[in-house]
Amino acid sequence: AKIIYAESGICGLDEQIAVGKTILNRMEKYNMTIYEVITSKGQFSSVINGEVYLITSSGNILVTEDIISDRSWEAVETVLSGEQTLVEKLLMDEAIRLGLDVQEYAEGGPMFFVNVDAVKNKEYYNSLTCKVKIGYQTFYKAPY
Repeated sequence: AKIIYAESGICGLDEQIAVGKTILNRMEKYNMTIYEVITSKGQFSSVINGEVYLITSSGNILVTEDIISDRSWEAVETVLSGEQTLVEKLLMDEAIRLGLDVQEYAEGGPMFFVNVDAVKNKEYYNSLTCKVKIGYQTFYKAPY
């Protein structure tokens, strides 16, 4: 809930669910804990020295359970329920539309997400073969 709130707390529920789904997918694929996933080098900008922060223009705020929104908690519950999420459906539809191998590009949902508007290397992310945008974030499974 902390990392979902820090990465997408101002966003809609579907975007927060997609962030949570990405974390869960990495946990399962790489047999990692949530902590190991979110503290992987260079992966989550809201994680500083092993703690989760809400990054604001006024400074960083440590995310504690008492500031996490109800919507972020709802996102956690949805991700853990195992039901198919919007991001999974959209990735599948996009892979099919593009005539790509669904298993490689979409099955199971995203492994990565990025706010393309906030990065320097926009060309790389814009050139990804199969991706979907929900709110501010672009979600994808295969990094090519």
